[in-house]
Amino acid sequence: MIGSRKASTYEMRRSRKPVRTLVRHEVIVASGLAGGVDSAAHGQVIALGGHTVAALGTPVNRVDLKEHADLHGEIVRPHAAAS
Repeated sequence: MIGSRKASTYEMRRSRKPVRTLVRHEVIVASGLAGGVDSAAHGQVIALGGHTVAALGTPVNRVDLKEHADLHGEIVRPHAAAS
């Protein structure tokens, strides 16, 4: 998933449908772990029971955005992350 880091409410809503479709078809969703659409997509995939991969701009054991520390942990442990 690719989207704005400073996504509007409209953009965030628009990103939900493609994520639901991908999860329904058992596609692994890959995205960065930036704010906005990236982190929202990961969170939605996890909530829907899908699989996600985070492309990180930092070493796997380092969290770039402190507000994403929980999401980072949810992805790195049961899913996957690439640095």
